[in-house]
Amino acid sequence: MSRCDWLNRSLIDGPFLVLCLSPEAFEDAMNALELPAADRPATWLVEGFNACVHHFVPPGRDRANVVCLGDTTGRDALEVAGLLVHEAVHCFQRTCLWAGEDRPSEEFEAYAIQNIAMRLMDSYARQKGWRE
Repeated sequence: MSRCDWLNRSLIDGPFLVLCLSPEAFEDAMNALELPAADRPATWLVEGFNACVHHFVPPGRDRANVVCLGDTTGRDALEVAGLLVHEAVHCFQRTCLWAGEDRPSEEFEAYAIQNIAMRLMDSYARQKGWRE
């Protein structure tokens, strides 16, 4: 048994992040955030787009980025990765806004977007049954 207590290496805690691949998953996310019906978007995807991110600041709760990705049938892995990276950038932008950070360093921005994008891609792969 180790005598030392290794701690989480995160320097900052970002908002919650979730990937929804269906309207039902989006509804589950809204319920988990305990958002009143009046504070919920009318639709899970922004009209005319196959991917989007909703940003929430639920009363008395932690902030959340809810990424929604519609039907990916016929899209190859590169296209899906591109969509997820695009939405990861929006998550990072909103996180900076929430934190009052208007001039993040380029390296911090690159690492943060890489981290968010990788988590979204991992979630996508797990939801599609490609990895555990």
